[in-house]
Amino acid sequence: MSGYKGYSSSQTSSSTKYECSLHGSVSSESVWLLKDRLDAICGGTEAGKKRLERHELFKPIVETPFGPLRKNDALLFLRTQYSMSDPEQPQIERISLIQYGSPETRTNRAATIRPISSSTIYSGDGHELLQNLQYEKFSDHLRNGFWYFFENTASISLYQIYKNDGNCEIFGPEESLVSSDAWVIEVSIITENQDTVAKAVEMLQRIKLFLKGTAELVVLGHLYTQTKVPYSLPG
Repeated sequence: MSGYKGYSSSQTSSSTKYECSLHGSVSSESVWLLKDRLDAICGGTEAGKKRLERHELFKPIVETPFGPLRKNDALLFLRTQYSMSDPEQPQIERISLIQYGSPETRTNRAATIRPISSSTIYSGDGHELLQNLQYEKFSDHLRNGFWYFFENTASISLYQIYKNDGNCEIFGPEESLVSSDAWVIEVSIITENQDTVAKAVEMLQRIKLFLKGTAELVVLGHLYTQTKVPYSLPG
C-alpha cells in the first residue's frame, strides 16, 4: 500500500514473515514477581518500558456473498503504540497496519505460529486509509503495561486489556475486558522466513523455562487466533 495517494507507509518485507508466540496470564498479586524475573533476564530494571497500545480491528464494508470465496477475505489490524514516559501526555511512537494469515494447526506444535504482514504508516490518517480501502472498524481495545526485549530478538509484553469506547480518548481506560486482577504475558518472535521458525521456537522454549514459577506460557488454540471475518450468517 506504499504510495497510496495522501499516505506514506513502508512494508517490513515483500516476503512472508512468521510470528511465533506463547501466552500466559498472572494475577495482580503475582505480577511483580514476574516483572522482577523479566527485569533480570532482559537487562535490569530499565528494561521494562511502559507503553500503551491501541488495537483496532477492521473488516470489509461489503460482505462477500456466502460461499468459498469468503475465505479470501481478511481482517486488518491498526495498532497505535504510545510512549508512556509522561503518563499525562502519551506520545505516539508508531502506527502499524497488520494482517495475519491462518495459524498453524498441528496438535504437537510448541508455539503459536502464523504468517504476518506489517506496514508502518509514517504520514496520513490510518482510519481514512482503511475507509478508502473499504474497511470498517468492529472492535477496539487498549493494552497498558510493560514491554521488554530478550537478547534483541524476542518481544515480551506484560499488560492489562481494557475496552475502548472508540472516541479516541486514551487516558484513564474505565472498563477492563478481562478480570481487573489479570495480566497477560505475550512472548513473540517475528521470523524472516519459514526456515527460521524452528530456531525461534527454541528461543521461546528457553524463555518459558526462565519464567517457570512466575508464569506458565502456553500455546493458544488455533481457534483463538483464526482471522475469519465475522460476517453475519446467511438467511
